[in-house]
This record gives sequence, structure tokens and C-alpha cells, in this order.
Amino acid sequence: MDPTTAATVAVLRAASARPLAFDAMVLSPGPRPSEEAARCLHELAEAAQEMAAARACSSALVNGSESDDTGDVAFWLGPGDYGSAAKVLGALGIAADATPTAVEPLGGKFSFRIEGADARVVVFLVREIAGGWGGLAGVGTWT
Repeated sequence: MDPTTAATVAVLRAASARPLAFDAMVLSPGPRPSEEAARCLHELAEAAQEMAAARACSSALVNGSESDDTGDVAFWLGPGDYGSAAKVLGALGIAADATPTAVEPLGGKFSFRIEGADARVVVFLVREIAGGWGGLAGVGTWT
């Protein structure tokens, strides 16, 4: 290996070994979550990834999805009134014309989905966590 390539490889290896300055498994469009909330959301995302892998699919929320390039991602909205699908979508900056369907209350949490063209779907699981609201979003294709 020539010296320039070796130096580039060394830089890439060093950079890939450094931890990120943020948790890549938790998206936060608003205020950063508390340590407790971040831990809960991270564990939720990890559990979803493990469940999806056990089912040989990409998303635990979109069970049976054919897409292999997406998975379930945790999100944090923060404190406030996020007890409806419309408020969650607004906080996440998702288009106002997205119509949530199949809203299901699940005892302290709720889920809903947005269906798009070509059997594409986004499924949300939302709940109160450590003084704020957060949850999981899974993207996939239903067949």
C-alpha cells in the first residue's frame, strides 16, 4: 500500500473508532432529552432492532416490510401536549397533508400510521417518557 493510501486508511480507522457526539439512534427535533429519556429511547430502539432482526425484517413496527434499508428510529419531542397524531406530525415537521390512519390507544401510549403510494408506510409508536414525549418511527413497504 502506498504511503498516501495508508495515511488515508489510518485517518478513516481512527475516525470510525471515535464515538459520535450524539446518539444516532435517537432523533430530537426539539430540546435534547434528559439522560433518563435518552437511555429509555436508546433501549427502545435497540429492542426494536433486535426484534426486527429476529423476524428477518427491517422494522419491528412495520412487521413484514420488504425494505432492507430502513429500521425503527427513536425520536424525542420533549415536554408538551403531544397526545395526538396531528401534534406529533407537526412537531416532527411532517407535511400537513399526511393523514394518520389506524390511530390506536394503547394504555399510556398510542400508535398510528401514514400510508403512501406503492404500499409505503410509516408507523409511529408514541408515549410519555421521563417528563416528555417520544417514541419510535418505522418506515417500510407492505406487500
